[in-house]
Amino acid sequence: MADPAVWGDAGGWRARLQLQFAKRHHRTIINHRSHCGPLRIQRPFYPEGEGVCHVYVLHPPGGVASGDHLQLSATLSNSASALMTQPGATKCYRGPVECVIENRFQCYPHSILEWLPQETILFNGSRSRLSTRVDLVDDARFIGWEVCVAGRPAAGEGFDQGSYYQSFELWREGEPLWLERNRVDAGYGQLGAAWGWAGCSCVGTMVATMKDPRLQTRLLEWLAKHPQLSASQLKDVWVCRYLGDSAEQAKDLFKQVWRQLRPLMLQRSACNPRIWLS
Repeated sequence: MADPAVWGDAGGWRARLQLQFAKRHHRTIINHRSHCGPLRIQRPFYPEGEGVCHVYVLHPPGGVASGDHLQLSATLSNSASALMTQPGATKCYRGPVECVIENRFQCYPHSILEWLPQETILFNGSRSRLSTRVDLVDDARFIGWEVCVAGRPAAGEGFDQGSYYQSFELWREGEPLWLERNRVDAGYGQLGAAWGWAGCSCVGTMVATMKDPRLQTRLLEWLAKHPQLSASQLKDVWVCRYLGDSAEQAKDLFKQVWRQLRPLMLQRSACNPRIWLS
């Protein structure tokens, strides 16, 4: 009999990965790790010294099928610093039952989390739900992005069947800093409408918890050269958006923004995760 902790009622995988990061002297370590089902990490890497722990989240099946439920959670204790990314895109496959991907991050004082995943690809006919929530305590800081592609444009496949629900929440001390919710039901016009995706196949959102006029000044001229991007400074969050037809372009532009943002916000030069070079 299948293990219900791994095999869900809807017939899909149930996978959980829980991580806890802690600062030990000058080094951020993973002091707790547990997983269930096909969701885990490689060993931590330290390409920029011991202060920042780089982690690659792995999903060995390579795609999320109908009925799958993936849960990733990470807690950063005081002064811990972690950069989390993925080796490949998250592919949501066609199926009659919704697949669910949940990310939950808790960051305690003086900690820094960078969540820089690869894109999510919605296969035609897929039904998927992606939710990310970041809870910050005191002066904890966050930089992160999400990129989504509807269909597979390179293969000539659109997204005229299925649905997609996305939420991206950023909270500090129980107060909302940034709340975003999007729903796309294929066939109802959101993808083609000017108020929706405007006929594009790829959207992306990047957020950072900072309020520094130097950032907007530095990026203003650069942003003008890239019409796919727009940026806004809210009260305590800086938001950058992408609307276009290429996940590779979206990620490349976000990386360029990240390289300019990181020294201002974190007083660190950008250090690409090694997995990005493969």
